[in-house]
Amino acid sequence: MAITLAAILVQLGRVLQRADQNETALKDQREKELKPQTDLITVVRQRTHDLSDAVQAVNSHHTLLENRLAHLESAVTDLRHEQSAGAGALRGVLAEVLDRLARIETALAHSSSPPPLPAGRASQPGGGFGPPRRPQSGDPR
Repeated sequence: MAITLAAILVQLGRVLQRADQNETALKDQREKELKPQTDLITVVRQRTHDLSDAVQAVNSHHTLLENRLAHLESAVTDLRHEQSAGAGALRGVLAEVLDRLARIETALAHSSSPPPLPAGRASQPGGGFGPPRRPQSGDPR
């Protein structure tokens, strides 16, 4: 019986050893079969990380551009207000200059004698400074 028991233990040891070898071989085979998939998963994870970084960079750049655009729109609005104010001021100055010219022409028209002309120049209608005056009664033609 001791020999039988020893034989059974030897057989059991061989069975367990074969089971361990089969398990190790099966594990190695699965790892070998799954290696391309594992490598692909690693590559996809890295690419996803790279794309996420790229998206964040694009979002940051987009935000920067939006801020610049808002600043430029504000600057354009300010420039339009300044241009409008400047145009109004120029219209005011033009109106004042035209008013003064009209008063000067009126004063000249009502003066008793026309101003003397420089020697050698003929009288030009309007004096070369604007539209010709309307002839007044008594003005030579």
